[in-house]
Amino acid sequence: MNIKSLDNMEKIVKSNWTLSWSGWDVIQSFPNPAGWSKKNGAFMKNRWFVQRRFNVTESGWDLPDKIVSLYEER
Repeated sequence: MNIKSLDNMEKIVKSNWTLSWSGWDVIQSFPNPAGWSKKNGAFMKNRWFVQRRFNVTESGWDLPDKIVSLYEER
C-alpha cells in the first residue's frame, strides 16, 4: 500500500514497535540471533536484528499491506 502523507506515516511508525525512522526512510527491524550473518543484519540494544528498509519516493512510501492493516485495526 502506498502511504502518501507524512502524518499518516508518522502514525503508522508510532503504532508499530518494529518500525523506526532513518532520515525520511522507514526501517522495519525484527530480532534474529542469526542477524550477524545476514546482509541486512544490525546490532542494536545488545541484540542482533534483521532489517528491511522502505525508502521514500516521489509518491510516498510503499509498505506491505500487512503492516498498514495492523495500524488500521487499532
